[in-house]
Amino acid sequence: MSVVLEARALRFIYPRRVTPVFTGLDASFSSHRVTALTGPPGSGKSSLLYLLAGLLSPTSGHVLHCGTAITGWPDWRRSVWRSQQVGFAFQDAMLDSTRSLTENVIESAVYEGLNPRTARQRALAMLDRFGLADHADLRPTEMPGGQAQRVALCRALLTEPAILLADEPTGGLDAGTTRQVWQALGEVAAKGVCVLVATRDVRAAAFADDVVELGLVPAAV
Repeated sequence: MSVVLEARALRFIYPRRVTPVFTGLDASFSSHRVTALTGPPGSGKSSLLYLLAGLLSPTSGHVLHCGTAITGWPDWRRSVWRSQQVGFAFQDAMLDSTRSLTENVIESAVYEGLNPRTARQRALAMLDRFGLADHADLRPTEMPGGQAQRVALCRALLTEPAILLADEPTGGLDAGTTRQVWQALGEVAAKGVCVLVATRDVRAAAFADDVVELGLVPAAV
């Protein structure tokens, strides 16, 4: 187990807003661990994921990957870093309704150079692990509700990233399916991945290795 991502004295304010999302945030996240980011609405769970992925830049403070600050890198360098290190399952799964679940999972990985046959084999294995094997050939509009985030997780994991960031992956799922998703995330972490999950799920603490609760005590400005 080793520290993969760090937030140091992180302060973030959205443009044209007065109140910071958080100030002086310090946190570290390790390989082989599932960390749940919890807290009330507006506490910065999703914002922190975007900052850690280099999709947003902090107002001040730093984000570090394996001890190296990515803060201040140009956009192109952060983009290359993300493609090599990070899988991100967005809250809005952003699936293409004209393509099957399998095609949605493999499209971006093939575009980035993964062999199509390898991509398809991995995709089918991922869909099976997340309980979606029976829907692999369906389009997003044809499958039961609450499935999109699991497809997004499969897509994020296809390139075998060192870091997985997932935004509300169990939203709208029943208890049994939620347990299945958390167990699968635990298996991913056991392979050495640093897994961070932003979630409102009150059951998160029962499944995650670590819990970071945001918005409890405002940091000093």
